Amino acid sequence: MQASRHEWRQARASLYPSLSLSAGLNTTYYHTLHSNTGQPFHAQFSNNMGEYVGATLSIPLFNRLQTTTSIRRAKNNYRIACENYAQKQLELEKLAREAWQDWQGYLKQVEQLEHQVAADSIACQLTCRQFEEGLSTAIDLHATSAQLLKSKATLLQCRLMAMVKGQLLRYYRGEQIWE
Repeated sequence: MQASRHEWRQARASLYPSLSLSAGLNTTYYHTLHSNTGQPFHAQFSNNMGEYVGATLSIPLFNRLQTTTSIRRAKNNYRIACENYAQKQLELEKLAREAWQDWQGYLKQVEQLEHQVAADSIACQLTCRQFEEGLSTAIDLHATSAQLLKSKATLLQCRLMAMVKGQLLRYYRGEQIWE
Protein backbone atom coordinates (compact mmCIF):
# COMPACT_ATOMS: atom_id res chain seq x y z
CA MET A 1 0.00 0.00 0.00
CA GLN A 2 2.84 2.38 0.84
CA ALA A 3 4.68 1.54 -2.38
CA SER A 4 1.62 2.30 -4.49
CA ARG A 5 1.11 5.56 -2.57
CA HIS A 6 4.70 6.56 -3.43
CA GLU A 7 4.14 5.64 -7.07
CA TRP A 8 1.02 7.82 -7.10
CA ARG A 9 2.98 10.76 -5.63
CA GLN A 10 5.74 10.20 -8.16
CA ALA A 11 3.21 10.28 -11.00
CA ARG A 12 1.75 13.53 -9.65
CA ALA A 13 5.25 15.00 -9.48
CA SER A 14 5.52 14.72 -13.26
CA LEU A 15 3.08 17.64 -13.50
CA TYR A 16 5.69 20.04 -12.12
CA PRO A 17 8.45 21.59 -14.21
CA SER A 18 11.93 20.17 -13.82
CA LEU A 19 15.27 21.95 -13.87
CA SER A 20 18.49 20.13 -14.70
CA LEU A 21 22.03 21.42 -14.71
CA SER A 22 24.93 19.95 -16.66
CA ALA A 23 28.60 20.67 -16.97
CA GLY A 24 31.35 19.06 -19.00
CA LEU A 25 34.94 19.10 -20.08
CA ASN A 26 36.24 17.80 -23.40
CA THR A 27 39.34 17.74 -25.55
CA THR A 28 40.44 16.32 -28.88
CA TYR A 29 43.63 14.89 -30.32
CA TYR A 30 44.23 14.42 -34.01
CA HIS A 31 47.03 13.44 -36.31
CA THR A 32 46.80 13.82 -40.07
CA LEU A 33 48.19 11.29 -42.48
CA HIS A 34 49.65 13.94 -44.86
CA SER A 35 52.10 15.49 -42.44
CA ASN A 36 54.75 13.74 -40.48
CA THR A 37 55.00 16.45 -37.92
CA GLY A 38 52.18 17.22 -35.58
CA GLN A 39 51.77 18.85 -32.29
CA PRO A 40 52.59 16.63 -29.35
CA PHE A 41 49.78 15.07 -27.36
CA HIS A 42 50.09 17.27 -24.26
CA ALA A 43 50.05 20.43 -26.37
CA GLN A 44 46.95 19.36 -28.29
CA PHE A 45 45.34 18.20 -25.06
CA SER A 46 45.70 21.62 -23.46
CA ASN A 47 45.11 23.68 -26.65
CA ASN A 48 41.95 21.81 -27.73
CA MET A 49 40.36 21.88 -24.25
CA GLY A 50 36.69 22.82 -24.11
CA GLU A 51 34.29 23.36 -21.22
CA TYR A 52 30.58 23.80 -21.13
CA VAL A 53 27.84 24.48 -18.60
CA GLY A 54 24.16 24.11 -19.35
CA ALA A 55 20.79 24.40 -17.70
CA THR A 56 17.57 22.84 -18.95
CA LEU A 57 14.10 23.78 -17.84
CA SER A 58 11.44 21.29 -18.86
CA ILE A 59 7.81 22.37 -18.56
CA PRO A 60 5.34 19.55 -19.20
CA LEU A 61 2.85 21.14 -21.57
CA PHE A 62 2.34 18.72 -24.42
CA ASN A 63 2.42 15.41 -22.61
CA ARG A 64 -0.63 16.09 -20.44
CA LEU A 65 -2.62 13.11 -21.63
CA GLN A 66 0.20 10.71 -20.85
CA THR A 67 0.79 12.34 -17.46
CA THR A 68 -2.89 12.31 -16.53
CA THR A 69 -3.18 8.69 -17.59
CA SER A 70 -0.21 7.67 -15.47
CA ILE A 71 -1.61 9.61 -12.49
CA ARG A 72 -4.99 7.92 -12.84
CA ARG A 73 -3.36 4.51 -13.20
CA ALA A 74 -1.23 5.10 -10.09
CA LYS A 75 -4.26 6.34 -8.15
CA ASN A 76 -6.24 3.26 -9.16
CA ASN A 77 -3.34 1.01 -8.15
CA TYR A 78 -3.30 2.76 -4.77
CA ARG A 79 -7.04 2.17 -4.33
CA ILE A 80 -6.62 -1.49 -5.29
CA ALA A 81 -3.79 -1.84 -2.76
CA CYS A 82 -6.00 -0.28 -0.06
CA GLU A 83 -8.81 -2.71 -0.88
CA ASN A 84 -6.41 -5.66 -0.82
CA TYR A 85 -5.11 -4.51 2.56
CA ALA A 86 -8.65 -4.25 3.96
CA GLN A 87 -9.46 -7.70 2.55
CA LYS A 88 -6.37 -9.22 4.19
CA GLN A 89 -7.33 -7.58 7.49
CA LEU A 90 -10.80 -9.12 7.28
CA GLU A 91 -9.32 -12.54 6.48
CA LEU A 92 -6.98 -12.24 9.44
CA GLU A 93 -9.84 -11.31 11.77
CA LYS A 94 -11.83 -14.26 10.45
CA LEU A 95 -8.93 -16.65 11.06
CA ALA A 96 -8.48 -15.27 14.57
CA ARG A 97 -12.19 -15.76 15.35
CA GLU A 98 -12.07 -19.31 14.00
CA ALA A 99 -8.98 -20.08 16.08
CA TRP A 100 -10.69 -18.72 19.20
CA GLN A 101 -13.82 -20.79 18.54
CA ASP A 102 -11.74 -23.91 17.92
CA TRP A 103 -9.80 -23.27 21.12
CA GLN A 104 -13.04 -22.88 23.11
CA GLY A 105 -14.40 -26.07 21.54
CA TYR A 106 -11.27 -28.04 22.44
CA LEU A 107 -11.40 -26.74 26.02
CA LYS A 108 -14.99 -27.92 26.37
CA GLN A 109 -14.12 -31.24 24.78
CA VAL A 110 -11.19 -31.64 27.23
CA GLU A 111 -13.59 -31.08 30.13
CA GLN A 112 -16.01 -33.70 28.78
CA LEU A 113 -13.21 -36.18 28.11
CA GLU A 114 -11.88 -35.77 31.66
CA HIS A 115 -15.31 -36.85 32.92
CA GLN A 116 -15.26 -39.72 30.41
CA VAL A 117 -11.80 -40.86 31.55
CA ALA A 118 -12.94 -40.75 35.18
CA ALA A 119 -16.03 -42.83 34.30
CA ASP A 120 -14.00 -45.30 32.23
CA SER A 121 -11.47 -45.60 35.05
CA ILE A 122 -14.24 -46.47 37.52
CA ALA A 123 -15.68 -48.96 35.02
CA CYS A 124 -12.26 -50.55 34.53
CA GLN A 125 -11.72 -50.82 38.28
CA LEU A 126 -15.18 -52.36 38.69
CA THR A 127 -14.57 -54.86 35.88
CA CYS A 128 -11.14 -55.71 37.36
CA ARG A 129 -12.74 -56.34 40.76
CA GLN A 130 -15.48 -58.44 39.13
CA PHE A 131 -12.80 -60.42 37.25
CA GLU A 132 -10.98 -61.07 40.52
CA GLU A 133 -14.24 -62.33 42.02
CA GLY A 134 -14.94 -64.46 38.99
CA LEU A 135 -18.03 -62.48 37.89
CA SER A 136 -16.49 -61.12 34.66
CA THR A 137 -14.52 -62.63 31.80
CA ALA A 138 -11.07 -61.70 30.52
CA ILE A 139 -12.67 -60.36 27.34
CA ASP A 140 -14.76 -57.88 29.37
CA LEU A 141 -11.67 -56.83 31.31
CA HIS A 142 -9.71 -56.35 28.08
CA ALA A 143 -12.57 -54.35 26.49
CA THR A 144 -12.94 -51.97 29.45
CA SER A 145 -9.16 -51.42 29.71
CA ALA A 146 -8.98 -50.77 25.95
CA GLN A 147 -11.84 -48.26 26.31
CA LEU A 148 -9.97 -46.54 29.18
CA LEU A 149 -6.75 -46.33 27.12
CA LYS A 150 -8.68 -44.99 24.15
CA SER A 151 -10.33 -42.33 26.33
CA LYS A 152 -6.96 -41.30 27.79
CA ALA A 153 -5.41 -41.08 24.31
CA THR A 154 -8.32 -38.97 23.05
CA LEU A 155 -8.01 -36.70 26.11
CA LEU A 156 -4.29 -36.27 25.48
CA GLN A 157 -4.89 -35.50 21.81
CA CYS A 158 -7.56 -32.93 22.72
CA ARG A 159 -5.27 -31.26 25.26
CA LEU A 160 -2.52 -31.00 22.65
CA MET A 161 -4.90 -29.53 20.08
CA ALA A 162 -6.13 -27.03 22.69
CA MET A 163 -2.52 -25.98 23.32
CA VAL A 164 -1.87 -25.64 19.58
CA LYS A 165 -4.99 -23.53 19.08
CA GLY A 166 -4.05 -21.43 22.13
CA GLN A 167 -0.61 -20.74 20.62
CA LEU A 168 -2.21 -19.92 17.28
CA LEU A 169 -4.53 -17.50 19.03
CA ARG A 170 -1.54 -15.85 20.72
CA TYR A 171 0.13 -15.57 17.31
CA TYR A 172 -2.89 -13.82 15.84
CA ARG A 173 -2.93 -11.41 18.79
CA GLY A 174 0.69 -10.55 18.10
CA GLU A 175 2.00 -12.01 21.37
CA GLN A 176 5.26 -13.90 21.72
CA ILE A 177 4.71 -17.59 21.07
CA TRP A 178 7.95 -19.15 22.30
CA GLU A 179 9.16 -18.01 25.66
